[in-house]
Amino acid sequence: MLNHKKNNLDSGKQKNILFLASSLNGGGAEGKLVDLILGLNRKKFKPFVCCIKEKGVLYAKLKETDVKVYSDLISFKYDFRALFRIISIIRKDKIDVVFTLDHNNAMFWGRLAAKLCGVSVVIAIIYSTRRWPNSRSIWPINKVLTPITDRIIAVSNMQRDYIINEEKVPADKISVSYDGVDLEKFSGNFDSAAVKMSLGINNGSSVVGIVAGLRPEKGHITFLKAAKKILAAKPDTCFLIIGDGPQRRKLVELTRALGIEEKVKFLGWVSDVPKLVSIFDVAVLSSYPYVETFPNAVLEYMAQSKPVVATNVGSMPEMIKNGFSGFLVTPYDEDSLAEKISFLLNDEGFSLSLGQRARESVERFSLKRMVEEREELITNLIKSKDESFNG
Repeated sequence: MLNHKKNNLDSGKQKNILFLASSLNGGGAEGKLVDLILGLNRKKFKPFVCCIKEKGVLYAKLKETDVKVYSDLISFKYDFRALFRIISIIRKDKIDVVFTLDHNNAMFWGRLAAKLCGVSVVIAIIYSTRRWPNSRSIWPINKVLTPITDRIIAVSNMQRDYIINEEKVPADKISVSYDGVDLEKFSGNFDSAAVKMSLGINNGSSVVGIVAGLRPEKGHITFLKAAKKILAAKPDTCFLIIGDGPQRRKLVELTRALGIEEKVKFLGWVSDVPKLVSIFDVAVLSSYPYVETFPNAVLEYMAQSKPVVATNVGSMPEMIKNGFSGFLVTPYDEDSLAEKISFLLNDEGFSLSLGQRARESVERFSLKRMVEEREELITNLIKSKDESFNG
């Protein structure tokens, strides 16, 4: 073992944490990792970041900080040189804690390097619940490293149960820590008429929107089929799709096939999501029952007091009380999705009260709470190692 230290953590010393991800490209998981890094108490923790592949678009949030970011550790999928490069980083920066996102390459190379270097605390956070049918969130090769992982963070109670019952991870290895949303960031006031004008939308038109990567599991096909049904009764409605991904061309073609291309705007990834969400009359999540666990987009909708219609997938029942702080519908069911969206578009009073209750409900999912909770988890794991080492 290439120990660079022997668990000799000084509990009064600033701890060096290495956060590992495949890249920081889009996505709620990567965004929450960056939020955690930026929110850390720097008197206690000094963060470092290692992107196995490219840095990614979210690197922009770290670029102007003093956080050291490493990237481009591999040239091809099974480039074992990543292991030695991470070992070098751990030794050079005297890393005390390794914290990996659930990207398979980051989980494997990062935790293996941590073991070989004798890093005191190793943590992994899991965001998905199954990749697809008959698949798993944790690849078999990564399960081998469970014994050397001090803690696996699940982002909901539902996911904790899934990891225990189907991934077969011991319960005492798992802690639940909900993601959080920056309530102040999503509490701003925007000029709706100006935002609509900038997008070429009539001020009197209703807007239905979705924020999600253009990937199969996000269910945009169901969203667009529901849009066609809504437009049949309310033709002045505009549908905004914020996000990008491999299905973009297919979805654009679908709007043409459905004859709704003039009513749907694909905006790609944007820098100011709150401003665009501010004009949503109804906010939607149309995901299928795979991968999705704790969608941060829904937290952001709720923080902006938006009425939400979401498919009942992942941990949605832990986020939304059906009929009280939002509506939950069956996945794949464009009829139910269209019905609930139409109901909210036609009942402004109920829509407003649903959005207000959503805002009240989301208070318990603050970003401040998330950061403090994960700092406490890291601190407690460090203390447990201190006590063990000191006898």
